[in-house]
Amino acid sequence: MGKIFFRIDEAPSPYTSCFTCNPYLRTMRVLLQKLMLLCAVLAGGAVQSQNLLLNGDFERPFLDHEYQWRQPHGAYYHYYMDGRQDGSAYEGNFYNGLCMYNHQENEFMQTKLAQPLVAGQSYCLKVMARLMSIKAFNHELHDKIGILFTSYPFDVEEPFYPGGKPDTYWLIPDTVDRFSWLPLETEYLARGDEQYFTIGYWRSLAFSEQAKDDVFEAFMGPEPANSKTDIPPPDFSAKAKKKRKRGKQHDAWSDFRKQVMEQARSQGEVIPTTSPGEGLFTLRYYLDNLCVAPVLADGSCDCAIPKPPLTLNVGDVVRMDNLLFNTGESTLQPGSDYALELLALILEEQPHMRIAIEGHTDNVGNDAANLKLSEDRAYTVRKHLIEMGVDEERMSARGFGSTRPVADNRTEEGRSLNRRVAFVIEANQ
Repeated sequence: MGKIFFRIDEAPSPYTSCFTCNPYLRTMRVLLQKLMLLCAVLAGGAVQSQNLLLNGDFERPFLDHEYQWRQPHGAYYHYYMDGRQDGSAYEGNFYNGLCMYNHQENEFMQTKLAQPLVAGQSYCLKVMARLMSIKAFNHELHDKIGILFTSYPFDVEEPFYPGGKPDTYWLIPDTVDRFSWLPLETEYLARGDEQYFTIGYWRSLAFSEQAKDDVFEAFMGPEPANSKTDIPPPDFSAKAKKKRKRGKQHDAWSDFRKQVMEQARSQGEVIPTTSPGEGLFTLRYYLDNLCVAPVLADGSCDCAIPKPPLTLNVGDVVRMDNLLFNTGESTLQPGSDYALELLALILEEQPHMRIAIEGHTDNVGNDAANLKLSEDRAYTVRKHLIEMGVDEERMSARGFGSTRPVADNRTEEGRSLNRRVAFVIEANQ
């Protein structure tokens, strides 16, 4: 079993923002980044890793909050354990999924890069992708996954219609088997201010190259109009319904669809069973091993995921930001399995480890209620781990309410950081 990697939780430093407030230091940072890249080029890529996506393989659930992937329904909602959904990961235990449509709001994934891109530097952008077999309606109309770089984050936690165009895209060849893992690659010339990486489907990407031009006009209207009302609904005419019904009667995937849909519904997700209509596509691509890395002198790029040695010391505090709870509740929401399964794997690999699971809240509301909520959430996590097979004697649970903040409760960002569940290493020998 592969090693599991995480980031130890630390309180934010009051000095972390100095590069953004001092023009001289900003300039020095850019020069330092260029020097580091030059050294990497001269060394022929001898540095350990240049991949700026710290969790490009989705195997590290305990990164700092700002470097975690963001996507609809909360971080890690679409993460899948190896073999649990419609196939397995390309490498390791986990992979991710992203839905794409040309007739409704789209999903997007976003993360912060390990460092800003350097102006004038070319970067290779790579991913392993695979089409989900039961959510691939009219997939031949689609052949692009858009990529956008920004200097700022934006909300991707709900599907939406994006305006404008992406910076570039991955082109999916027509001649490949889309239901098997396939490598996609492109290059990007940096402006120099990019620090956030977002992928998804933009309407401006239109249909695939093999689709007829008049199909786009007939079903989507003139390009582009960003308002929701400009996009027509699926075709529900009698003729279209009859065609969908006829196709469903002869669908060899019906039993398989039923099985996977039951799994999906158990996680709070619904998968369509029929095509959305002619000229419209509904699909999901699974993704693994994403990479954003500088192109080296020989034209290659180092896409290895940075993986520090796994060291777990007594007293270490590991924050679990990707556990999902509704406000004021202690019931875990769909999407929390990813963090729990990774913690269970850590405990399996470290048979002598004992941990204390700690719940924390912000300072909004009654102190007594916050204390109980934090305790309930900690005990909920412990209960789920026991159900996964972890020995209950190796885990304790406790809550601290709002008494141990790690950020300023006067801001929403600070309160969000203070609402957390973490585990503490109490023994490991």
